Amino acid sequence: MAEKCAKSSSPPSSGVMNPKPLTSLNHLTTPCAIFFLFVYFTLSESSRRLSALSRLLQHKVLFSTINITPTCRFQAHDALHFLRRVLSRTHNRRNDSSQERKYTIYYLGCFSFFSFCIMSRFLLGLTFSLISCALAAQSLDETLAVKIGDKIVELEVARTSVEHRTGLMNRTYMPADHGMLFVFAAPRPIAMWMKNTLIDLDAAFIDACGRITQIVSMQKGSLELHHSRVAASRVIEMHAGWFARNNVRAGTVIPALADARYCKRTESTAE
Repeated sequence: MAEKCAKSSSPPSSGVMNPKPLTSLNHLTTPCAIFFLFVYFTLSESSRRLSALSRLLQHKVLFSTINITPTCRFQAHDALHFLRRVLSRTHNRRNDSSQERKYTIYYLGCFSFFSFCIMSRFLLGLTFSLISCALAAQSLDETLAVKIGDKIVELEVARTSVEHRTGLMNRTYMPADHGMLFVFAAPRPIAMWMKNTLIDLDAAFIDACGRITQIVSMQKGSLELHHSRVAASRVIEMHAGWFARNNVRAGTVIPALADARYCKRTESTAE
């Protein structure tokens, strides 16, 4: 689960890159197919093969055999038109082998760059998406053993804003009696959500004196915001139902999580 800024009017982007769903791999396969056809037939010494490919392109057989999206169809049309011109010019110069090699190398380089431009954005986005998801699913280095009621639990400690936004996103598994502790520099209103979270959780909001002020249940993947009723300095996330099963409820005090700086200030203000 990730912490969401309470002052924001719309949900912010999470700490994990959210790439657009890939409806087709044709942005990758179409340029590759055209490129390798180009290499094979351009380097070939057979004029019959060049003529056959030209006729193939003129009848647009590739469009009927490859299921491509409208955007990719437009790109492929430009590529095929360019390739047909290249093959035509290469074929007309077959009598001069040195001239043919010159044009073959030149256009091969141009078309390689063209194919790279089409594929680069797809590959770059996919690479960063995979890296981000892998990093988001990693456990945090800092852990803390805390006694809550009669149980001792192991909590991963999230201190930075990036760790707060990421939380338990993309985790498919969490051991029993394990959870995450969100630590804030000072008590403040906090809102939590479950974007990209794959397991159901319960969250306990804790004030500066270590007292649980409220416990909320949250469903995996939900974008519903869960606000703290009062300023909180800590939040603990556990498996759904863990607090109820262990008789932990609002009012339970966790001394290890008290912040002496702000707890004393609250007590003096109350007096």
